[in-house]
Amino acid sequence: MPILTAEDRIGTLFAGRYKMEGILGTGGTGVVYEASHFWTSRRVAVKLLKPHLAEDVSLVRRFLQEARSASEVAHANVIQVLDMGAEEDGCVFLVMERLEGQSLGARLDDAGTLELGEMLELLVPLMDALVIAHQQGIVHRDLKPENIYLHHDLRGRRVPKLLDFGMSKILDPTWGQATVTGTIVGTPYYMAPEQAEGAKDQGPACDVWSMGVVMFRCLSGRLPFTASSPPALLLALVRDTPPALRDVAPHVPEPIAEVIDRALTRDREARWADMGAFLDALREAAREAGLPFPALPSDEPPPAREAFDPGPRRDPRRALRWIAAASAAVVVGAGAYWAMSPDAAEGVANAQPAPPAVAAAPPVEAEPELPEAPLEEARPVEEPPEADAIEVVEPPAPEPPVEPPAARPPPARPPPRGQRPRPPREAAAPEPPRPDTRSDGTIPGVSREW
Repeated sequence: MPILTAEDRIGTLFAGRYKMEGILGTGGTGVVYEASHFWTSRRVAVKLLKPHLAEDVSLVRRFLQEARSASEVAHANVIQVLDMGAEEDGCVFLVMERLEGQSLGARLDDAGTLELGEMLELLVPLMDALVIAHQQGIVHRDLKPENIYLHHDLRGRRVPKLLDFGMSKILDPTWGQATVTGTIVGTPYYMAPEQAEGAKDQGPACDVWSMGVVMFRCLSGRLPFTASSPPALLLALVRDTPPALRDVAPHVPEPIAEVIDRALTRDREARWADMGAFLDALREAAREAGLPFPALPSDEPPPAREAFDPGPRRDPRRALRWIAAASAAVVVGAGAYWAMSPDAAEGVANAQPAPPAVAAAPPVEAEPELPEAPLEEARPVEEPPEADAIEVVEPPAPEPPVEPPAARPPPARPPPRGQRPRPPREAAAPEPPRPDTRSDGTIPGVSREW
């Protein structure tokens, strides 16, 4: 399989899912492409190790170490590594989030220097990210303006991002060392004296020195050390003392300058031990100088969860009183409506005293049914005897039936509005019982003499 050049990969589908769209930058060990995910269309940056360097085990380990270091430092100001792997042709790659903006180096090339407030706004969040890195035993070892990117997010805010952990040293013996003793790692202008010497014990103090050099350049517009050749520069780092910041930038407040000068002390024991101590000292110096200090992501309290408010408590006795008041209002309203109706007076006039309460009779046990008696045959009526006087024979009085208690008459309903009340109807008198007569005009049980 032929080896593709950097330009040949543009327009191809890499690793089966990344569409190469262009070249973002080229370094000594790799090429960074702008790309997009084939399925999600997310814009990413793909970093490829140069093919002829893939055979160097130490370089491959350092390349992959960048992904591990960046992934372990979970911070909003550290670039996110999304994917990594190796292709069949031996090409090793990293996939990172796509950034929009410019590097701090480009910003300094355009502006020359930065105001103290802008410098704190850009570098303090990165110092906070390095505090986490040092707590996890990771030293970046290549801090410089070119590895600090000023990203503009979707809201237009400028978010500084720390790049390139490829030179980082993981203080973990199980992972192994990406470099050997005596190897110079880093950019010479920003590396600490112990890095220039190739010392074995390169710890967090290296990052303290490099961050001090970045601040020195941001405020003064120049570097602490300059030389005509790389060997002369390395010799100056090991032997010479950097100038004081206020000698080249008198406008810097003295408390701030003292903190930065201590970060550039060649003696590691006198330098700030790690980025946490450097950050705390810088915060205190800003307070003494009366300068606002940016809020750190680790200092911001988590958003408070709103407590559930069920509303004011309700007294059950109050609810009962409300129900009683509502019931009374309904009764009063009904009474007022009835009193204003036209039939109210008539109802009062015709009102009869309620019958006395009748005690409920005890339940009567059902009597057994008796067989019906046969009907007697009708006998002919004998002619009454003749007599001078009429003798009336009265039949025996039947026993009065037991009448049920009179039911209470239903209440009179008021007539519809607008109608006059009608007078009550008089109950018709019941007709007297008519005696049973026969066809011949005689009455049973009565004798008549003619």
